[in-house]
Amino acid sequence: MSAFPFSKFDLTKLGTPTAIDEIAFDAILLEITEKFKLDNPDLSDALDFESEPLTALLQAWAYREYIFRQYINNSLKAGMLAFSTGTNLDHLAALVPLQRLDGETDDDFRQRIQLAPEGFSTAGPVGAYEFHAQSVSGKILDIYVDTPTPGVVHVYVMEDIAAAPISAQLILDVGAALNQDEIRPLTDQVTVLPAEIVNYDVTAALTLGAGQDAISILASAEASLTAYVQNRRKFGQNISRSGLLAALHVGGVENVDLTAPSNGVALTQTQVALAGTLTVTEVAHA
Repeated sequence: MSAFPFSKFDLTKLGTPTAIDEIAFDAILLEITEKFKLDNPDLSDALDFESEPLTALLQAWAYREYIFRQYINNSLKAGMLAFSTGTNLDHLAALVPLQRLDGETDDDFRQRIQLAPEGFSTAGPVGAYEFHAQSVSGKILDIYVDTPTPGVVHVYVMEDIAAAPISAQLILDVGAALNQDEIRPLTDQVTVLPAEIVNYDVTAALTLGAGQDAISILASAEASLTAYVQNRRKFGQNISRSGLLAALHVGGVENVDLTAPSNGVALTQTQVALAGTLTVTEVAHA
């Protein structure tokens, strides 16, 4: 077993694999054109004209090459846990083996696949408790495992909800799963608890640059803010003032006046911050 829960490893920090060839169309066209000129110097002058049929032919050739390279890139990504989606991710999980739960998103399934090796054990390690708990339902957003004293295990559950209370039935289901004889070590006393939800609203006014499209900028800022608060719906993930400001400061925004939450939202490890109303307005053009 690993020395730390697999769920703590952020796949996005791996960076882009060198096997992925992210070359641009213009670079491919230049490469093909230069090679053609080298092999056919007598036709080089003709390529100076956009209307020349040979120029159009090389452009079509370059486009086909670009599409083919993208196909190779996508095929490579389909076999990598960090990038795989949909049925490709399902087939990767079959190697564990693991099946997707009803309603389970790609991101949640990917995290559970990472945890799967921890599940080869009974639920002794923290990662094993996380894996067995998350395997109960696709509605589970996050798990936090605490061991306040030896032999005592508190498993906190966060459901994928927008505003409603965490389902009592879900807590019971996780408890039943973790207390099976083949899952729980005999010496562990396991208690399953709901996450403590900390509700908050966001209110901000944006100052836009002169001549900017207010409607599109506000929409972009709202989308960025929504993504930020959704990604922070995890145990112990504070909602920082700087994080909110960064999310709202999209292109075209000159200044952000964040009035709520004025100092962010600080959490304990057993709490999850849940955003309520997100209000983003325009002050005036700078």
